[in-house]
Amino acid sequence: MPDLFQVHNKSFAIIMVADDGSEAGDSVFLTGTTKWRDGNLFVHCGMDIPEFPIPDDALDRVKEVSAEVRDILEGADYSITLTVGPIPDDVDPAKLLHTGFRWSYKSDK
Repeated sequence: MPDLFQVHNKSFAIIMVADDGSEAGDSVFLTGTTKWRDGNLFVHCGMDIPEFPIPDDALDRVKEVSAEVRDILEGADYSITLTVGPIPDDVDPAKLLHTGFRWSYKSDK
């Protein structure tokens, strides 16, 4: 894991993988620039997209992007992979981290 304070102001990719119950879930990624603010890491992806907060409990998964995939991830220096899925019935949505990002994926189920 890199020194997270060095991640500030760097190009960053958020890789989201759909947890749809299959082995080959759909995926999407966003790229932007990281900012530390009030002890939290955010990724600014542009004027039309809200800043994306990186969950504190996921910070240990931030890693440097290898040269082999840097072009695929639009030149990102660092990345994180997050799982995205339906909210379970027993979870209060108000207790989840709201990112402002919307992504619809189709499940074959």
